[in-house]
Amino acid sequence: MTSQNWKNCFNKKAIEVIEIHRSQETITVETVNNEDKIKNNISKPKIKVHKKPIIKSISKLKLQPKFSRYNDIIDYSIDFNCNKNYFLKQDKVSGNTFIHVFCEKRESKINLESDIENLKCLGKETIEARNNNKEIALFSTLKNQCLGLKIMHELISRNVMFIDDNGKDELLVKCLEEGRVDMVKYLITVDINLISKLKRICQITQLSLETLQFVELINSEYEKIVEIGLKSAGREYIKLFFIQFILGNFSKESIIQTIDEYKLPPIPKEIEDFFFVYNYQMCDFVKLTEIKPRYLNEISKINIYPIGQVSIERRNELGRGGNGTVYSGVLKEIDSQGNEISIPVAIKIPTQFYKSKLVEVYKELAIHQKINGICGPKLFGCVKLNVGFGIIIERFDCSLHDYIQNNNIDFDLFFELALKMVITIRNLHKCHLNEIFHRDIKPHNWLVKKTKDELVVVLSDFGLSRENSETNENTLQKYRGTSVFIPPELNDNILYNEKSDIYSLGVSFMMLLYKVVYGKMENPFYEFKISKMEYFKTVVALENFLVPIVPTFLPDSFKEFLFSTMNRIYTCRPNSEECVERLITLKTEYENDKTKWQVNSAIIQKEKSLLTDSIISQQLKLMNQVKKFVQENDKFVFLKKTKLFFSESEIKQYLLSIIKCQE
Repeated sequence: MTSQNWKNCFNKKAIEVIEIHRSQETITVETVNNEDKIKNNISKPKIKVHKKPIIKSISKLKLQPKFSRYNDIIDYSIDFNCNKNYFLKQDKVSGNTFIHVFCEKRESKINLESDIENLKCLGKETIEARNNNKEIALFSTLKNQCLGLKIMHELISRNVMFIDDNGKDELLVKCLEEGRVDMVKYLITVDINLISKLKRICQITQLSLETLQFVELINSEYEKIVEIGLKSAGREYIKLFFIQFILGNFSKESIIQTIDEYKLPPIPKEIEDFFFVYNYQMCDFVKLTEIKPRYLNEISKINIYPIGQVSIERRNELGRGGNGTVYSGVLKEIDSQGNEISIPVAIKIPTQFYKSKLVEVYKELAIHQKINGICGPKLFGCVKLNVGFGIIIERFDCSLHDYIQNNNIDFDLFFELALKMVITIRNLHKCHLNEIFHRDIKPHNWLVKKTKDELVVVLSDFGLSRENSETNENTLQKYRGTSVFIPPELNDNILYNEKSDIYSLGVSFMMLLYKVVYGKMENPFYEFKISKMEYFKTVVALENFLVPIVPTFLPDSFKEFLFSTMNRIYTCRPNSEECVERLITLKTEYENDKTKWQVNSAIIQKEKSLLTDSIISQQLKLMNQVKKFVQENDKFVFLKKTKLFFSESEIKQYLLSIIKCQE
């Protein structure tokens, strides 16, 4: 929709803004339908009234050099039979023409519209004549406390006076300096782009406290409407939302009525979402019936910080995911001695705050509160923003993914990180009466921080985490997570369980091992050269039985452990407690004889072909595990009809076909 269409669209609404009521504290804009309805509390300028009867026609006046008699006239009616020179005559002191004085002094609404419409016949030169301050008559409306806004509107809406972008900027500055917030509101309805200039004007212009507060309100509300409007209704409705806000008609009903009135495309669903987010309060979780009581109990314990106590560095983005964006920030607190301290924090701002999405955000918050500091970063609380809220958590140095990529990893560091990771998973599974499953374990969701004493490793992003309970059965059966880390049993509609997290952990261990062995960061299953498009049908499906290749030169006990964590049969995987015990044993074995663990580059190069006997034997062993499991479990009877039992030669051919397919 073009800017001209928008101007025409809201012209009718803007006409209603015609009268200003001033009091000592506030300025309000009201709609007046009855011309005779004039409030008694309008403070009129003190005017020295001439004792003679009021002359209502300019043609009967003898123009004086300084327009001395204009100040004696309250009602400036216009006689257009006068010579144009009457209207061009300038006051010697101010340089004002009759049009300037008319805009400043006119107090009667009688014939006002027709008088202004007839000004067009005077010509552009006369209408846009400037005084000694280089101002056109439009600027004089600021001094008219009675009809200034009405005259300004009539002059602009009837195209009597044209004002370019520079003129709008100058007029906006003058309105702010004079404290005419009513006129500022009107100018914004004429050109909404003026909003972006308000903040800059405040920085370079001396304004009253009341005006500064008004500008701050306008800016914050506009930013809020833009942020919500772009997500819910699109750009073309932002002007509609904000102009209705300026006109004081900001409600769902008035917005819908305006849409119908101007025959704009209807968006009832988006409007409902928009007003839910716009009116959102932190306590709204109580109103969301989808939130279970156990979640409500945890959420009620969370601290709510005012925005002034938290600074968000939006240019310093720490991470981004499907559920939100994490920014660097600082939280100001008072220590035990009464001193103000600044705490570096990370602030996660969820992507969406619509009712359907907000329920998921609250669930994440509730779980974060339950495990606060046990196996995840410390949760300080939340901060209320213009739109929604931010989750304030302890700031770490980086993710495990970035740590692996930017640091040399040897087996000493491998065991240190692996042990911390599996202990964290054990704590997560056991920290509550109902086990909590993370459901999205991957290096990107581990956080690392180096302190003076140790390397701290914790889990983050609990957006998909759920308790193990009967009420969550449907959720735990859903296919969730990040592709290469998703446990294969979810493909067969088996409930997510403790050992599902172990599979994702095992694949994360493989990424660590790749860096130890190959000296560079590699994605899981990279050796099969499988594209994302092919991943689900070649890796996830149980009948394909693929797991990442473990270098054959490593000790058998270590290979056996890694295979067990990634076993295609979830019942054959160790639980978190067993993983801790086996890793401690392996670490001791490594420390006793490190020569067995030395990286052999010759073997590594050979194994990259994927066709060595040891690799084929490895895949055959996995196949036999699947075969035995399927035969012993009636639950998988449907798999018995599929072709999943291959001979050794068929396995070799199968691996060859994968390589050929991806080349």
